[in-house]
Amino acid sequence: MALTALAAATVPPATADAGDEDPPPATRTPTATATLKPTMTTATATATTPGGTSPTATPTVPALQITTTSMPDGNIGTDYAAFITSNGGMGTPHMFSIISGSLPNGLSMAGSYGVQSTVVSGRPSTIQTTTFTVQVRDGTGHTATRTFSITVNSARTLVITNQSSTLAPGTVGSSYAIGLFADGGTQPYTWAITAGQLPPGLSLHGNIIQGTPSSAGTYTFTARVSDSAGQQTSQQFSITVS
Repeated sequence: MALTALAAATVPPATADAGDEDPPPATRTPTATATLKPTMTTATATATTPGGTSPTATPTVPALQITTTSMPDGNIGTDYAAFITSNGGMGTPHMFSIISGSLPNGLSMAGSYGVQSTVVSGRPSTIQTTTFTVQVRDGTGHTATRTFSITVNSARTLVITNQSSTLAPGTVGSSYAIGLFADGGTQPYTWAITAGQLPPGLSLHGNIIQGTPSSAGTYTFTARVSDSAGQQTSQQFSITVS
């Protein structure tokens, strides 16, 4: 809103001289106008803590915990691997240790495996059940524990696991290699050809039949696998060379 002040001067009436035919025109003082504009001041309020800094929200940290609840059983002579995982806490990697009890004979546990896990692995050698307590520690020193048990059973029955007794065909003059596979029993395994004949140019190395076939034909043979505890099993196979 503008405020206007008016200043006006009073002009005396004009007088005429006797000798003038036309009296001079009256003189009017111009009107002076002043416009006043009000001003507005804005005040800003800022809240601070007594120390002079703005308050900061404190994040919520999930509690550190071991999330694995149980461990699988194992068998004598069979490779074993089982993971123990954790979450929560602050700072990685999480570090694991056994603080009481013991693992079955032949097994061990890594200090960590990845960011928030460890692995118990090895080849059990004794029929037994053991109980042990695992502790996990995060990057800030917080800890959590959980108790587990592992049962080791007797060795499983030794079996040959190739899906077909007819192995991949070969070609005269071309390199050839194929594996024979087994499961169960007590590793390590020993393989042998106990009957029949491999194609000329091929031989058995460990569990791998390899070489360069030199004669065409279909060849039949028997492969036997034995484990370190005395189990053994056999299967007949054939290879065709063209």
